[in-house]
Amino acid sequence: YGVVRLRKAAANADLLARQATSAGVVADAFGQKRREDRYTIHLRGDARKWQGDGTDSTDDSAGDGRLEHLAPAVADWLDERRPWRVVCGDAESVIGLAELVVSLPGGSAQRWHYDGVGATAQVACCDIGVALGPTELVPRILPPDYVHGRSRAARGPYDLTTLFSRIGWVFLRPFAATLIESRTLLPATVRLCGAAGDVVVYDAAMFHRGGAN
Repeated sequence: YGVVRLRKAAANADLLARQATSAGVVADAFGQKRREDRYTIHLRGDARKWQGDGTDSTDDSAGDGRLEHLAPAVADWLDERRPWRVVCGDAESVIGLAELVVSLPGGSAQRWHYDGVGATAQVACCDIGVALGPTELVPRILPPDYVHGRSRAARGPYDLTTLFSRIGWVFLRPFAATLIESRTLLPATVRLCGAAGDVVVYDAAMFHRGGAN
């Protein structure tokens, strides 16, 4: 599905959450109308960001070193060679955004969106079941070469097959269990549930959202 799960790869998930909460800055969650539903605690956004068609990049601040002092466990997780970096295929890859996402009880689902070029790594800071509104992901049908966010034209084949897949599932849902078990079709949506400390890495260009809590 374009997803890799690293079980218990973050043994200090509770410490990461506590340090991130105390060191970060509360901000609105993308695709969410109210902070009463979901909000983020911003930690870092100091990486190169794609400009225009993706052929150029620019530095968006080098960071001020505060994170290393206020949340050393978080800084270590972001900067040192960790398993999630190996999965991404580049130990020197830059980090475009680091944040702690907080989903509140009764919160509505996030708007469907994609993050762009690269990979997204999520650390479960608590046990996340279906009821808590885990990330919901539309599986990748086409090879990864077709899935990137630098231009709308380049995304055409991916977006089109995603649309057909979701329309098809409207009619095929009564046969869902059999079709998925036989690997005839990918599921319409994958929910990224997991235990505290699990790390999930997925293609940032795939459609996803935070579910309803």
